[in-house]
Amino acid sequence: MTEKLLILLQNKKDKLREILALTQQQSELLDRQQFDAFQESLEERQRVMNEVDQLDQEMALAQASLGDLSELQELLKQIIELDQANGTRLNANLANVKLKMQELHGNKVVQQAYAPFKPQQKHGYFIDRIK
Repeated sequence: MTEKLLILLQNKKDKLREILALTQQQSELLDRQQFDAFQESLEERQRVMNEVDQLDQEMALAQASLGDLSELQELLKQIIELDQANGTRLNANLANVKLKMQELHGNKVVQQAYAPFKPQQKHGYFIDRIK
């Protein structure tokens, strides 16, 4: 029973390190504004988080001891801090994109107001070259 618990704890520690690495990767992807890769990283992180949930259920059944939980708590703390920072930066990027879109829309309105008519040529022009 104790050996199984140690294996579960080690697996959880490995999964939490993987989540930490994915969270750090997400931070780098936000810096480079690679939102498609960011989405893929989020999906991968969710998959690993689901695996951690499964390990937690197994550990609850095995009545985990308090021996190695401090390191797990430290990993969780780092993940939460990075995740909160990433969320703040993501919201800032979204606000920036929204501001740029509003600016573009404003430019379009101004352009339409000052240049409403552009005569279009309906028929071809012929140039008479008489010598």
